[in-house]
Amino acid sequence: MSICKSQLSVIHIAKAKLKMTDDDYRDLLWGVAGVESSKELDSSGFEAVMDRFLELGFKSTYRKRQYGERPGMATPKQVK
Repeated sequence: MSICKSQLSVIHIAKAKLKMTDDDYRDLLWGVAGVESSKELDSSGFEAVMDRFLELGFKSTYRKRQYGERPGMATPKQVK
């Protein structure tokens, strides 16, 4: 199963922020996840690519939990 549009967006944002050339980006996809295009990524491939982007210095908020306003529910601090 392929990844969703928001995950594809995060990957392309990371590529841009890291100022990667297309060749470097394609090499990363192939080396980390064994795919030629981000559209071919599954969830584990996405995680592997994001981990590599983080190693390269990309700062992402994608994985942060967003709870929003939830009356009567645990706060993010309580969940931790």
